[in-house]
Amino acid sequence: MRHKFIEPTVRKATYILLAIVLLSGTFYGVFSRENKSIHGSLGGEELVLKIADNEALRAQGLSGSSPLSEHEGMLFIFPRSGNYGFFMKDMLYPIDIIWLDEKYRIVGVEERAMPESYPKVFYPASPARYVVELRAGFYSDYNINMGDVLKMSK
Repeated sequence: MRHKFIEPTVRKATYILLAIVLLSGTFYGVFSRENKSIHGSLGGEELVLKIADNEALRAQGLSGSSPLSEHEGMLFIFPRSGNYGFFMKDMLYPIDIIWLDEKYRIVGVEERAMPESYPKVFYPASPARYVVELRAGFYSDYNINMGDVLKMSK
């Protein structure tokens, strides 16, 4: 008789433990990637780029973050090429937004996008697979041009 009362309790505890493990794995997957970064170069300038490669990180972007240093930015990675629009909601500083095709070639630029421009949405001139956000003025300060390539370090 005692066995019948323990079994449902053990089963319930097992389901709860399984749910906790699955949820913690999901949260770990989102939050552990926040500090993931990659090195690259654009216009001969070395960059350290934080990676935004899932829906949650892309939605957050640089919103609410501290201003970028000279050679720091964020690389947004999308699953396929498209006309991805960007806006300045909750941004605290201006940035350069640079759209790249599948070969990391520049296909669109919005220089010095200002926080006050929200809710305006900026779009690339042609479909892009990647987007890089850098400090405002980077594009012109280093004479970057359409067609230039972001080189990724290995």
